[in-house]
Amino acid sequence: VTEHELLERELNDVLPATISLGKKLNCRLVIVFGFKRGPGDDEEQRKSAADLLKRAAALASGEGFRLAIENEPGFLCDTGSHTRTLIESVGSPALGANWDPANAFGTEEVPFPDGYAALKRSIFNVHVKDTTEGALTRCVPVGEGRDVVGNAIVAAILGENVPAALAKAALQMDQVMASPPRY
Repeated sequence: VTEHELLERELNDVLPATISLGKKLNCRLVIVFGFKRGPGDDEEQRKSAADLLKRAAALASGEGFRLAIENEPGFLCDTGSHTRTLIESVGSPALGANWDPANAFGTEEVPFPDGYAALKRSIFNVHVKDTTEGALTRCVPVGEGRDVVGNAIVAAILGENVPAALAKAALQMDQVMASPPRY
């Protein structure tokens, strides 16, 4: 099975099945993971990824859904600025970001404030976790690591013109961070 065949299966079978399940659960946001960075030209890889994401976003939009692509180390969307570039190249209001500051930790971009500043207008959701050494190495509960999702991020989200659901999540994060861990 080629990579192209796998991607076509994701678009033609997996995404429609996910949307069908989302309808049953009344959940209109699908978090997706992007494309591993391969050897060669990143620009050509981004163009190919954008073409596939345009098809996915059109399918999602047609069903009343949105896609949120999560930044991931080693992927084309590893930083806020790289994620924004890919989202902008797709040009669909149905595609935004599932921003994971812990996943950006250890890339060439500082997750906050740099990654956040690059991506803030495209954030649909925030993945909240912490890390001690990097997301691929060791993830830990919020407050037990490098404070990747700290009070500064919560304050920025609350201070920006962000969707109500995101602001609500930020308030909940702030309350969790102010509370002692219950593990």
